[in-house]
Amino acid sequence: MEEGDYALMAGLVEAWEMRRNNELSQWLGLFLNRMLAVKSVGRVREGSRAKPSSLLMRINQECMPRLDEAIGLKELSGRLAISESYLRARFRQETGMSLGQHLRRLRLQKAMSLLLQSELSISEIAERCGFDSIFSFSRSFHRFSGMRATDYRERFTKG
Repeated sequence: MEEGDYALMAGLVEAWEMRRNNELSQWLGLFLNRMLAVKSVGRVREGSRAKPSSLLMRINQECMPRLDEAIGLKELSGRLAISESYLRARFRQETGMSLGQHLRRLRLQKAMSLLLQSELSISEIAERCGFDSIFSFSRSFHRFSGMRATDYRERFTKG
């Protein structure tokens, strides 16, 4: 394991110890995605491993506790002490997706967790996950999961 992997594990363990269930599921998802990436890269390159992205770790550490807020590129680049254009380009180079797509995915993973672990209404969950409207949340959730939020809750909360 490399430095970025340990940062992921540290975030996962801290969320577990502090009993922050919403954050825990997000860290676990990121960690499992990282492990799958290492495994698939290893198969393609026979033993070589992709370097973990410290930029991705820093972005996640800044954004995950604040997914209910509208986090702007200018604010994020300021917190990371790098230019907006460099942040955008480097993030896309390292992940193959835009920073906006990544943040939306984190918000939707949080929403999935809230749907399963709370009795909050769909509109309350949308608000807690930083969506401006129930419409944009519903559209994004359906694109991400392939089902409506109410269907997701019903399907996975009934044994």
